[in-house]
Amino acid sequence: MKAWLAGLNSREQYILIFGGGTLLLMLLYSLLWEPLSDDTARLSKVVQEQRATLAWMQQAAKQVISTGPGGATLGQRKESLLTLVDRSAKSAALGGTIKRIQPDKDGSVRIWLEDVKFDQMIRWLALLSRDHGVILDNSNIEKQEVPALVNARLTLKGNA
Repeated sequence: MKAWLAGLNSREQYILIFGGGTLLLMLLYSLLWEPLSDDTARLSKVVQEQRATLAWMQQAAKQVISTGPGGATLGQRKESLLTLVDRSAKSAALGGTIKRIQPDKDGSVRIWLEDVKFDQMIRWLALLSRDHGVILDNSNIEKQEVPALVNARLTLKGNA
């Protein structure tokens, strides 16, 4: 290879060396510098997004702590107990089992459920208690011939 390079005239040697050097610089840039630069920019963006998420979570944590155990109670919400019970029952897929909902004078709500899955009803009541501070004041539950199905008359009160 040295003999071949020595056999070229000086102008061709210069072009070959300059072209080889330029090619080497282009390879270094495209294989090393550009990927590192792109990763640095991408990671900077990820860090910025994570900082924004952290700030939001810290603000949300302060709000959750100030709300106290049980989350927002009925008194902190702007909807009535009747609306809350109806909306949450429908979102818990109990809408077809509701036969009657009736508000009482003392602010409580009576609800009649027929042929409802017992486990599903209990999960719904737990959700009402945990997330909204609703208390089960009175219940009358009758089992049905079909296993796991019950008829229930419940009286719910807001914890406000």
